[in-house]
Amino acid sequence: MKIEGPAKTKVAIVIRNFTSSGGGAEKYCFKTVEKLKEKYDTYVITQNIYSEINGVTFFHIRQKIKKPRFINQLIFSNEVYKIIKKNNFDLVHSHDIVNHANVYSVHVPCFKSFISSSYGIDKILKIFGVLISPRKLAYLWLESKVFKKKSLKKLIMPVSY
Repeated sequence: MKIEGPAKTKVAIVIRNFTSSGGGAEKYCFKTVEKLKEKYDTYVITQNIYSEINGVTFFHIRQKIKKPRFINQLIFSNEVYKIIKKNNFDLVHSHDIVNHANVYSVHVPCFKSFISSSYGIDKILKIFGVLISPRKLAYLWLESKVFKKKSLKKLIMPVSY
């Protein structure tokens, strides 16, 4: 009879572009995955795999539409949700704006702060601009889901690599 130890914690990392040579968010995510895989069962949920890491399982979400980008973002968020629901991860850490994670690393200013940091006529014009822009409405909706979510455990705001 084989006695097995406790199961490793299943951690999923979400980012649309997984690469070791991308911008700040991509590099930070890549390094995070390299460290996590040493202790945890690590999974990456992504649309584009430019770099792979041995010992990490990848879930590739096919990019069905490139333009407009916000539609892709909504589809990506929905596909991430399906994968999370099916795989029972212990923790989901997102480096992208999706509404189904426990930990978020916020790499860019929130879209809502674009509006709330304005005053007077500038604020009125920005609010009007949002109301007539499906893209801006989509980003505000996703952000509202992210930052009001009860299962949100941590919010990480890295400032450098």
